[in-house]
Amino acid sequence: MLPRSRCLVGKLISCSFKSSIRFAHCAPSAATIHTTATRLGDKRDSATGTFLRINTNSENATPGSDSAAARQQVVDLIRSYERGRTLGQGFFTHSGLFAAEMQMWKRSWMFAGFECQIPDVGDYFLYSIGQDSVIVLRDDQHQIQAFANVCRHRGARLLTASSGNIKSRIVCPYHKWCYNTRNGRLMNAQEMEENGDFHKSLYSLQPVQLRRSAGLLYVSLSNSNSDANPSATHQTQLFDFEPAQKLIDSELTAYRLQDAKIAHSVTYTVKSNFKNVWTNNRECWHCAGSGHPEYTRATYDTSFIYQTAANNQTVRVLDPQHPRSSEAAEVIQYYNEHLHLPCSSDNSFGGEGWFRVTRQPLRRGFVTESVDGAPVCQKMLGQFDQQGKSLPLELRNKGSLRVYTFLNFWMHVSGDHAVSTRLTPIDETTTEARVDWLVHKDAVQGQDYGLDRLLLFWKRTSEQDWSLCERNEVGVRSSHYRTGPLSVRKESGVVKFLDWYIQTLSRCI
Repeated sequence: MLPRSRCLVGKLISCSFKSSIRFAHCAPSAATIHTTATRLGDKRDSATGTFLRINTNSENATPGSDSAAARQQVVDLIRSYERGRTLGQGFFTHSGLFAAEMQMWKRSWMFAGFECQIPDVGDYFLYSIGQDSVIVLRDDQHQIQAFANVCRHRGARLLTASSGNIKSRIVCPYHKWCYNTRNGRLMNAQEMEENGDFHKSLYSLQPVQLRRSAGLLYVSLSNSNSDANPSATHQTQLFDFEPAQKLIDSELTAYRLQDAKIAHSVTYTVKSNFKNVWTNNRECWHCAGSGHPEYTRATYDTSFIYQTAANNQTVRVLDPQHPRSSEAAEVIQYYNEHLHLPCSSDNSFGGEGWFRVTRQPLRRGFVTESVDGAPVCQKMLGQFDQQGKSLPLELRNKGSLRVYTFLNFWMHVSGDHAVSTRLTPIDETTTEARVDWLVHKDAVQGQDYGLDRLLLFWKRTSEQDWSLCERNEVGVRSSHYRTGPLSVRKESGVVKFLDWYIQTLSRCI
């Protein structure tokens, strides 16, 4: 019999939400929850009766695993997870785990970049993860395409610059094979005509799955054509993008990020495992005190706690004991009734548990996420821009719209600017974090905004987070590290993320 504290995830997180926030709802059926109950390696929680799905089919073996024993070690590690506690040390030090995690990343929908990065025909940027590189480009019909950055001749990397313009053709620098940007078809292959069995139609670039949503671009390296290799189940897509797209479109479209521009980017190398980065992100308990002084002055995030609702789901609510809770309640009401902007304390992940869009309130007197609450850009984003007309401060306040998609993206959008963070795992101890600051495409630096003021709030907040993550990374690798309990009131967001991580990872081994 397992201890009651060892609660194993048998379903993706699903919550009921307040009417002031739109979420995609997708509750798994009983058959879904119990479908793997009899498989070898599944465990049942004695308190809830739910199961953790641990796949044991041989066709799901992690690529690169040399033996069943190596794979079994990863299975055993997953089975060691105890709900409500931090991850065991093996989740950060086991040599075989990272390969399975990379499969989880590649089979998920990964944020690659913004439409506004490629406004003109031939514009492209690269997104790379592990050994894979993806070309995201705008073709000669102004459509956005994604292809594997690999020549079909001898495998050379086609493009090496992180961004640029290639007009209407992709030309391999090795032997000059030439590809159409519209469909990736091979157009020219010098010196191949005498090969009697050579047909250009067989050597198009490999397409990469691409989805668009309100100016955001997502890619997936999963196998889009499972019929071509039915046994390669480790390559199939983990999640349906449509529910996430519907929610993101409904909330983010008004900001018209496709008509924005990236004013500045900073790429950080964070000496921390990506899981430590995410668990740091999924709670703001650390924000109080010395954690994030600028952030706590601008938001009410430290005023919230988690409670169990009548439907037995955990939701975030205002802490009645917090000194700012009454003020926060008034501001939330003001957003809903006077600004007509849906706003709530809840921050749950809907659907399959990997995406979320919510509007959170800014502190009274703040109209944007800045160190003093005053605007950082005179031009507003999207439909809020008044074409040069000066908006009263009250109407510049759009709150903080927050978009999250596991495993690599979060973004805070104010009325006058947006700041996004894209994560990419480098290895077991290193995560790349690219932070982008976006403003209206017509905003002029030095006239409508200054970089120093635009960057200050999130540059400080991000770097504070990276320091905390690196400190935590060192600790979890110590010989003295042991798992610890997570606060029900303050860290239920961490618990939900870890539940989702374990459930998703178990599908990739």
